Amino acid sequence: WVVTKDKSNYDEIFYNLAPADGKLSGSKAKTWMVGTKLPNSVLGRIWNLSDVDRDGMLDDEEFALASHLIEG
Repeated sequence: WVVTKDKSNYDEIFYNLAPADGKLSGSKAKTWMVGTKLPNSVLGRIWNLSDVDRDGMLDDEEFALASHLIEG
C-alpha cells in the first residue's frame, strides 16, 4: 500500500497513539486526523478509503494508508 520508506514513520505515530489489540479506535484516530487541519469533508473521505475492513478502527496498514493520503 505505502512506500516502505514512509511506513516506519507512520508506524511510529500509530504506536504512539496507543492502539488496543493492534487497532486504533475511531475516536483516537479522529483526534489525530483533526490535528492535521484538513477539512472534515476531506478527512471523512480519507477515513472511508482507509478503513478497508469497515470495522470503525484502523490497524497499522490502514493507518499508514490514511497518513499517506493526508500527506497528499
